[in-house]
Amino acid sequence: MRSSKRNEPCPMCGRSKDSDCRFDDDVIFCHQGSSHGPPSNLHVGDVVTRQGREWALVKTNAGFAGVASVFRPHRPLKKKHFSPSQRVHQERKSRHLINAKKKLIEDFIKLSQAALDVLEFETAPPDELKASFALIEKAYWQGIEIKEVIGFDPDLKKWISLINEANKQLFYQYNDQLNFQQNFLGEPLCRIYPEHLKNSNRRKR
Repeated sequence: MRSSKRNEPCPMCGRSKDSDCRFDDDVIFCHQGSSHGPPSNLHVGDVVTRQGREWALVKTNAGFAGVASVFRPHRPLKKKHFSPSQRVHQERKSRHLINAKKKLIEDFIKLSQAALDVLEFETAPPDELKASFALIEKAYWQGIEIKEVIGFDPDLKKWISLINEANKQLFYQYNDQLNFQQNFLGEPLCRIYPEHLKNSNRRKR
């Protein structure tokens, strides 16, 4: 997933001054900021055209700070009558999609475990500490985004529970990292947490 920048603005709002918007060919997380943001008159289900493509607003108050709108390519609903062979094809396609989501979750769980297994910040060499910070941040933000990508699927209930647990632990790990950077390295920080984690209890190291 790409981030908005000078040479690649957000396809929805044109943001290019920072990386707050994220997008690829299948989804746009358009961040609502002071100068850029998604069209204000849209409701979930509305469709807008950008760069020759139709995008449907599927969710609001999303993203890592709860201030992004999620857009996906518009696919008009059509009533279809499937033959037996077509139904088999659809079932196979559905299973393939489920398996693809499971693979995405498995990769995230591996990444999150690696982020949770880094050395204690106080004893890690500088180069390894820097790599650990990058790994933790990558896992933390990916965990938030994967929830939006996977959505709710009854067939993935147990897998979604794994994501939730990993995100909880990553939240604690990332919070510890920010505390260490601020208290031991003297780095000024701006903390941004997802709405559903803001009131979580902090882990004691």
